Amino acid sequence: MSWGVIGVKHKNGTYECHKYNVTAMTKSRRCPLVPADVGVEFSRCEMYYDPGLEYHLIVTAVVLPEKKFNSSETYVVWQIGEEINGNEPLMHPKSINNFDSTETIDLDSTQIISYTRHQRSRLRIVHGIVNIVGWGTLLPSGVIVSRYMRIFPKPCKNWYDIHVTCQTSGYIIGSAGWALGLWLGKASHNYKFNIHNTAGLLIFIFATIQMLAWRLRPHPSYGYRMYWNMYHHFLGYSILALVFFNIFLGIKILKPEHVWKWAYIGVLGALGSLALAFEFFGRIKFLTQNSSSKQG
Repeated sequence: MSWGVIGVKHKNGTYECHKYNVTAMTKSRRCPLVPADVGVEFSRCEMYYDPGLEYHLIVTAVVLPEKKFNSSETYVVWQIGEEINGNEPLMHPKSINNFDSTETIDLDSTQIISYTRHQRSRLRIVHGIVNIVGWGTLLPSGVIVSRYMRIFPKPCKNWYDIHVTCQTSGYIIGSAGWALGLWLGKASHNYKFNIHNTAGLLIFIFATIQMLAWRLRPHPSYGYRMYWNMYHHFLGYSILALVFFNIFLGIKILKPEHVWKWAYIGVLGALGSLALAFEFFGRIKFLTQNSSSKQG
């Protein structure tokens, strides 16, 4: 059993602060969470808004029984809910920030002795950046190289090596980000993001199949090479569609600053503009050469 202090701001602007017992019954919603005697003494309990901090604050002083309470290892949880029924707070949002709102504090030294939340938060940032760079930037760059650099703006003999380098780098970096995501999923057992997880798994599987292409690619003289190329291109574009979808889904889940979303939109815009420019000038070059051959 745990106990908590919950402050409520009413529509008329007034504040209330109540004590609650959080039991297995209330967690399973078989019993309403209503104000109750928590068995410890509160000498102060009030809520107010601090305009300087722009936060609503709850200030309370608790007298803890020494024999029943380990003050050197205190688990503190905080939440922000959006709905209340009278004095009964309803379920809070189920975002990452809500589930991560917990720390372990040593009240004797006033030190935080567990930074689990902050460590996971930093690892999620790393997970997002690594996947954006690997899957979301290097892979589409490799596709652009494969489609355009072999003939335009001028024939490049090393286009295939550059293509493989982009794809291999993207695969290695993206796989590292995917592995980190697996670890975060196991460490954060309080919440699941099934669509994000499934899409990430499919990206890894399909990308692994694509990476085998440079070994399994049939010789150009083989009759089925055309069908292999069709399969390879279709799977590659399918991977990109999954990557773009999953990156934006991850940004939505993580809810970082808006600069993340717009920065990646800028990356996609730059890559898309480059591809369109290559496509446009390549088409002009093709039409010009075709016209010249007819006149000749």
